[in-house]
Amino acid sequence: MGDAIVSMIKSLENTMNERLNKQDEMLGQLIKMVADNTSRLERIENAVNRIEHNEPDDVMSMLEQINKKLDERDYDLQALNKRVFKTESEIERLTQTKKSQSNLDWLFFVWVKV
Repeated sequence: MGDAIVSMIKSLENTMNERLNKQDEMLGQLIKMVADNTSRLERIENAVNRIEHNEPDDVMSMLEQINKKLDERDYDLQALNKRVFKTESEIERLTQTKKSQSNLDWLFFVWVKV
């Protein structure tokens, strides 16, 4: 009976050792997973910080580009406005000339009739 008890104890001891070894392996895997997640979290934090710091610069750069494009358009509009003004002035001058010519023609016609 003593050998049976010793055998049972050794069997239980082996089972416990196997379970403890499995638990140690699982604990090692968990520690590795936590370390990997910590590393990933640090990379994410660094990326977020980099984005936070660079974002204002990016926005300012985009605003500067928009401003340059608006300035270019402003120059184009100014040139077009000058052309339109010159054209309108020429049309007005021609209209006034035509009116003056018509008045002169009428006066000439009246003078010739008299």
